[in-house]
Amino acid sequence: MHGHFHYPELLPEFLGRLSRNRVPCDLFLTTSSEERRLQLQRSLEEFGMRGTVMVVPNKGRDIGPLLNAFSREQLFAYDIIGHVHGKRSPHADGSLGDVWRTFLWEHLIGGDFAMLDEIAAAFEA
Repeated sequence: MHGHFHYPELLPEFLGRLSRNRVPCDLFLTTSSEERRLQLQRSLEEFGMRGTVMVVPNKGRDIGPLLNAFSREQLFAYDIIGHVHGKRSPHADGSLGDVWRTFLWEHLIGGDFAMLDEIAAAFEA
């Protein structure tokens, strides 16, 4: 599972959602500064999770880091790759970024229901 978190304060919500699922995930996180990397690492530790956390240029929005920070060998080692973005849109009206992020995370990772488990089961079937 790759996640780009320019806003590291959003990682605990993501990890909480992820922890409600049974599917094991290797976490590959990217962010845009060393300070943010340390904050992401602390959140992982607080949740008792491990993952790779890399600093990348803040270019290409959220998909650029996935495609450029990791080698083909790393990515092709997996049958399924999940991708999320710790999204905020301070340039947009109101809470658009928060609403969009919540909708996506609710339906791809889960909240009350473990959607990642459902998605993985559909791929397996």
